[in-house]
Amino acid sequence: MSQKPTDELHILTHDPELIEKLVQSTAPTLIGHSFVKLAALYSLTGGSNRSRISILLVGDAGTGKSHLLHWVAELLDSKVMDSLPPDIYSGPILLENINRLQTGEQMLLEAAIRKRVTGTCEEAGAVIATSRPIPGRYNRYKTVAQNTHLPAALFDLFDLVFVLRDIPDGERDRRVAMKLLGKEDNVNNPVEAGLLRRYLESVRKLNPILSDEARSILLDFYIGLRAQSAEDEPVSITPWQLITLRKLSEARAKLHLRETVSAADAEAAVSMLSYCLEQVGIDPMRRRYDEDVIYSGRPAVLNSRLLQVAETFMELEKVSTPVKRIDLESLLWERYGMTRRAVSLLLRTLLEQGFITEQAPGQYKRKEWGENEF
Repeated sequence: MSQKPTDELHILTHDPELIEKLVQSTAPTLIGHSFVKLAALYSLTGGSNRSRISILLVGDAGTGKSHLLHWVAELLDSKVMDSLPPDIYSGPILLENINRLQTGEQMLLEAAIRKRVTGTCEEAGAVIATSRPIPGRYNRYKTVAQNTHLPAALFDLFDLVFVLRDIPDGERDRRVAMKLLGKEDNVNNPVEAGLLRRYLESVRKLNPILSDEARSILLDFYIGLRAQSAEDEPVSITPWQLITLRKLSEARAKLHLRETVSAADAEAAVSMLSYCLEQVGIDPMRRRYDEDVIYSGRPAVLNSRLLQVAETFMELEKVSTPVKRIDLESLLWERYGMTRRAVSLLLRTLLEQGFITEQAPGQYKRKEWGENEF
């Protein structure tokens, strides 16, 4: 005799491997990307008081962005859109390649996300979108904004931004190849789609509250990152990310059918946000969180360093053209303590953005740049 759905949900709730099984059952034919799948579950669950968790997946072709999006659409009996209809304030927003949106559509999407993540649109569903790098492949020497050419105002509204890059991985590549050759490994799907759908529907209604322990963990993480920034340095984290941490903690508690957010829920939220920040929000020169990396063109400290390089470059240009790298390195080290590695990164940035050209190995010529270019 088969169990009733309510019995199935009860058993699933008390499974000690609940989260692992839910992740395995999320887009089960998609290999890897456990953090992204978990984020999708958080987004489908949402935080307390109907607040939604919005996700942006940026990455190379063939990394699973579209696959996950279409799996979510099938689970929710919804559809994936490549443009926005006039009225999008009910149901989930599943957008493929938001780079194609016109300016008016981008503004409409901003308004829709804002309503959903703040819980002001009661029946609104999740917001999950994908974006392709404009050059075709993600350039790790550029920021997310530079890779996608999306406006900062739109980025600012996504709770989580994931970068999916096509990087060789022996075990994953073997599994993908076997799948393409018709010799796919057995798909591990411990929670079938119907049960997963009913489970998510049941937990969405909960409104767990933060425990003192959870609140302390989130507060310590937030204050700790804020403290990394001196008065003249970029802010490491803003209240927006603190709200995201709260929503992630609440979503995990809801998945466990708990009325109170535990310390473990808060720690999992910190781990999730840290993962995203490490992908797209690390200042490449200091290895510290810098929100400017995500939402503007360059990290603030990089902007100031580029200005120093530009000024020194123009000074050396008055002596001889093209400017020799060895002379630039020597003067930048003497004045600002810049290492060769730092100068190499800055020169590569100037080359990629078309400010200078390499005339011969180690010799550079400047193109015209304005006074306020940096």
